[in-house]
Amino acid sequence: MNAAAPNIPTFMKHFSLFSLALLVGLLSSTPTQSVSAADVTITAANLVPGANAQYRYGKSGADITAGQLVYLDVTTNTWKLSDCNSATAAVRDVDGLAATTSGTGQPLTVITADDDLTLGGTVVNGTVYVCSATPGGIAPAADMTTGWRPIVIGLAKSSTKILFRAEGLRSTATL
Repeated sequence: MNAAAPNIPTFMKHFSLFSLALLVGLLSSTPTQSVSAADVTITAANLVPGANAQYRYGKSGADITAGQLVYLDVTTNTWKLSDCNSATAAVRDVDGLAATTSGTGQPLTVITADDDLTLGGTVVNGTVYVCSATPGGIAPAADMTTGWRPIVIGLAKSSTKILFRAEGLRSTATL
């Protein structure tokens, strides 16, 4: 007798494929020695969460624009900009992507996972994306360079959409 398959949310069905694709993409990218990386240019007004997006809500601890990567500062209980080469461990984390633009102390909506996120900028289909060294920025994994801590946040599905997961693959080691 076969047990009925559990009702798995659409987002979770993509997780294994997402994890595998991110790992393969990250391992196949060789860090460059360039001084700066080309972050994805995001137009906040063009960021559109997919139907299965998952959210968290809170207060902004900095001026944040929709489309920027953020972490939750547990000391102040506010959202701040992530930065993969910060000297502070908490700042190097990614807990989500700002879905709204917010000034310091204002309410902020954060996307934690989305299997069909229209990022609001041009991406390259099949490319792995990571947290960049620009606070809040997103860069292709191939642009990682010395001093960055790899934090994989997404995989491009087309030239405008990514499979986003804040709890993606990350390393505590610096390149």
